[in-house]
Amino acid sequence: MTYGAGRPPLGRHYEVGGRKLAVHRSGEGGPAVVFLPGAGLVGLEVLNVHERAAELTTSVLYDRGGTGWSDAVELPRSAEEVATELRELLRTAEIPAPYVLAGHSLGAFYARRYAQLFPARWPACCCWIPATRTFSTTCRPRPRN
Repeated sequence: MTYGAGRPPLGRHYEVGGRKLAVHRSGEGGPAVVFLPGAGLVGLEVLNVHERAAELTTSVLYDRGGTGWSDAVELPRSAEEVATELRELLRTAEIPAPYVLAGHSLGAFYARRYAQLFPARWPACCCWIPATRTFSTTCRPRPRN
């Protein structure tokens, strides 16, 4: 676990690709809103928005592999690996398509990749403060003195 031992504070774990991923699901109906947190963030960072969305439809928070209460993963990972992991997680958790992908920062980059790979599974994508396509070339480590 990367954020502390034991169960997540909300939701439960699902096994995907040999690792446990944390998911918190609330509300009913469709399309399901799936929140993709930015780099260094966890699903609970947007709990207040999740709770409001859950008043209208199914709302899903999750910690991708290597973040929050999900198991650690080796880095780096490609956007395709993250998108495929999310697809398998939604299947395993029995959260039916279609999905509205709500991506923040790096999560928006993963949401766009998901949409490219699985175009029939989502009707909309909402990105706030999205990472751009040049993200990997503009985010270089700072030199250390």
